[in-house]
Amino acid sequence: MLIDTHTHYNFKGLKENWRSHWQIAQSRGVTHAIQIGTNMESSMEVTQLVQEEKGFFATVGVHPHDIADLDLKRLKMLAMKPKVVAIGEIGLDYFRLDRNDPQTVIIKEQQIAGFKAQLELANELNLPLSLHVRDDKDEAYQDLINILASNPPKNNFVLHCVSGPDFYIDAMIKNNAWFGFDGNVTYKNADLIRQILKNVPADRVVVETDAPFLPPMPHRGKTCEPWMLTLTTDYIEENFSITREQLFTNSRQLFPLFDPYLLES
Repeated sequence: MLIDTHTHYNFKGLKENWRSHWQIAQSRGVTHAIQIGTNMESSMEVTQLVQEEKGFFATVGVHPHDIADLDLKRLKMLAMKPKVVAIGEIGLDYFRLDRNDPQTVIIKEQQIAGFKAQLELANELNLPLSLHVRDDKDEAYQDLINILASNPPKNNFVLHCVSGPDFYIDAMIKNNAWFGFDGNVTYKNADLIRQILKNVPADRVVVETDAPFLPPMPHRGKTCEPWMLTLTTDYIEENFSITREQLFTNSRQLFPLFDPYLLES
């Protein structure tokens, strides 16, 4: 059994034939998939989608790129719907921001405020977090460390498509984070990601597709299809000796609300 802990069946490239994609994924051993909200509209969509398929679960949240879209009252209502297992995808993204542009300061402040508000909501509702953190410098990673130090999550949190400098990864290990790895771990130029995977605790590793993005080799440059989770899983198992069984167990522990539904399966 495999759990895709981060995917987007409601995005273009998948939503047109999501049932077919799901059937193929199931035939390859993918038993459950967590549909990730990235803004208010997609968060609503995934809460509806998971009602149509027993093996689907959802997160709701507003990605830093869409933080102006945040409606906290409405998000709370969505988060209380059935089969919502976390708040996410939320976080900080300063990647390729122009540090010389005065607007950059405002963008960062908006992202930080929106992230803190959603973190507080997760704590209020006793939900885990799915975090997106990205930067071409160290600033977003340091800001996240500072925020979590002053506003610690009450529950589990996973670093989706994990990246970042050593000091950040070390801090996240100490904070008992989970670490999400995607198809890009198989890329030739992904030595830094592979080094992260080598260094983090095996019982904190989960596997993701981020479909329709980040297909594993040899499919780089194409649409990432949900069944490709098996390729990333095989790569991790063969090169890092983390078994499918371990990955499945890790995913269940990351999202405790999963288990009541699994037991009904």
